[in-house]
Amino acid sequence: WGDNRFGQCGVGRTVASLSEPILVSGLRNKGVIGVNCGSVNSAFWGGAVYTCGAQYTDVAAYLPVRAPMPTNFGRVDSCVVGDRFFVVRTTSGDLFSWGANGYGQLGLGHRKPVEGPHRLVRPSPHGEAWVDVCLGSTHVAAVTSGGGVFVWGGFDVRFAGAREPRRATLAATPAVPLVTPTMVVPRWQGQGNVHVARVLAGLREVIVALRNGEVWKFSSASKEVATTGIDVLEPVLTSVAVGVVPEVLRCCSSSTCALLYTQSFS
Repeated sequence: WGDNRFGQCGVGRTVASLSEPILVSGLRNKGVIGVNCGSVNSAFWGGAVYTCGAQYTDVAAYLPVRAPMPTNFGRVDSCVVGDRFFVVRTTSGDLFSWGANGYGQLGLGHRKPVEGPHRLVRPSPHGEAWVDVCLGSTHVAAVTSGGGVFVWGGFDVRFAGAREPRRATLAATPAVPLVTPTMVVPRWQGQGNVHVARVLAGLREVIVALRNGEVWKFSSASKEVATTGIDVLEPVLTSVAVGVVPEVLRCCSSSTCALLYTQSFS
């Protein structure tokens, strides 16, 4: 239900908006177990993945269309939805992306739009699996099995050294987005055996929750995201909850709105 001007509800062209829930008949008997919505597009998955709504071109899919995922990387485990682009994680720990790519948000090494799923290269040197991924409007953040946090898309991560983030200032010229996954190595990596529990992306920020109870945030220094990309500040420790593990965090699109559900280490 809701806005259907771009077909993002997946029920055809008959109505511009839905004021109450309606069954998406095109997904009947498809084994759907998950759904994710962007502002003008939607994804549904359950082994396979189906999308509808605005695509990277002016064409809109008013009914769910199955994405042509390769079959040798396991089943679709999840799909996150950005502004006219999609990122899928499979049970093999691989990421596939397609759609709009003006900020390099597909992570494929260029800024051209892509039709159909394309696999991202796993991080070197060990080729660790991707275990978590989330999207902002035009940027992506993901975590590997080794606990590395990677970002790409509408970001300008100007680190002075390979192992030491420095505070970034606003660029006089438009920032250059990251077109491939780039590792963020903030201060928490010097604290010994600290593990990432969750990573989340808001409109202009990334939030990283650690299993030791710390929550870190780094965000845009510019409101002109559409023209300058995202200037990343040094990660800031925003809260500490001693003796609990972050369970679930959520970000809304217009501002950061994180809810932290926790459990005891025991």
